Amino acid sequence: MENVTEQNGFILINKREGVTSRSVDNAIQRLFHTRKVGHLGTLDPFASGLLVIAVNKGCKSLPFLDDSFKTYQAKLFLGKSTSTGDLTGEAKETKNVAPLDRLTIQKVFDSFLNESEQIPPMTSAIHHEGKRLYDLSRKGIEIERKPRKIFIKSLKLLSFKENIVEFEVICSRGTYVRTLGEDIAIKLGTVGHLTSLNRIAIGNKINLSMAKDIDDIVASDLINPASLIELPSLLVDDDDLIKDIKEGKRITLKCENAQILLYTIDKVNYDIIALAVYTRNKDNEYIIQRGLW
Repeated sequence: MENVTEQNGFILINKREGVTSRSVDNAIQRLFHTRKVGHLGTLDPFASGLLVIAVNKGCKSLPFLDDSFKTYQAKLFLGKSTSTGDLTGEAKETKNVAPLDRLTIQKVFDSFLNESEQIPPMTSAIHHEGKRLYDLSRKGIEIERKPRKIFIKSLKLLSFKENIVEFEVICSRGTYVRTLGEDIAIKLGTVGHLTSLNRIAIGNKINLSMAKDIDDIVASDLINPASLIELPSLLVDDDDLIKDIKEGKRITLKCENAQILLYTIDKVNYDIIALAVYTRNKDNEYIIQRGLW
């Protein structure tokens, strides 16, 4: 990797299987010589695909990325369940798999569409009385989990052969695709677990084709948050107004939006700079929600 001076923005990583999201953070910390690094949406070690990493001031922008829906591709192995719902767990149960056809599988898929409830797995990062569920699970402790509302926007069959079903799902934030796979297997009259999981998109603006392997990242791969935040945006070129925004003052805008991203252009290198997110207070008066730069 290339050594660089401190910079700000987002890095899009295509995470490999077997690597933790935290280890990717650590690699980016070393590359950019900073401790101010965070990521949007942890991927399990067995999972691969799109990981958004924020560097320095980019961390302030993470809450304004649209991650309400994420897109995954997964392979479901039917006939055997595991303790984790994926290939890293211990075998729990085996069961015969009846002959399947595309229509039967798609009918089961369609039954999961729209809003439903899902019980989070014990091997999740949810907190219970100050401890992560996966830490309790490693000690053999299982607690009752309350169902959570999820939304499946799309569930598409990609391929199937014997006891392997490959699918693509667009699902709401907080959906456990491992659990979805287990539930699909049950509705198909058997048990199952995921053998692969690949995140290919977050929201509408960020997709896997924009990401690079961690070993290929260089300074020029930093992306300015203004290009990825899915909010109405407005260019600010008045120096006095820019000063007021940086000081977090209330400002007046002739604008109809309830929330807006204000940005400017660096006059030296002409880069876009995301200044702040403002929300309407009354009439044309806007108050700062978060300064970004």
